[in-house]
Amino acid sequence: MNKGLIHYRKTAYEASKASFERAIKVLEAANASYYIVDCHIYLARNLLALDRLDEAMTNAKLSLEMAAEFKMKSSLFESEMISAFIQARSDPEKA
Repeated sequence: MNKGLIHYRKTAYEASKASFERAIKVLEAANASYYIVDCHIYLARNLLALDRLDEAMTNAKLSLEMAAEFKMKSSLFESEMISAFIQARSDPEKA
């Protein structure tokens, strides 16, 4: 996850995306679902920056569902915000 954050902050979105995808696989294998929420949040952010809105929304929805399941209030809020940004970008008239 740390590499993904570093790449994200340097606006290297493809590298960041790849790092978070690898992190998800490692975290799934370790049964660390709690941390996967943040990976999906950052994947959604990366994909939004890359203008890949459908993929971004898929990850935002996953993070939203998982954050609700684990009762992670701040991640839930962040997932809702990212979903709103994606919706605004995909259909400005509905936003």
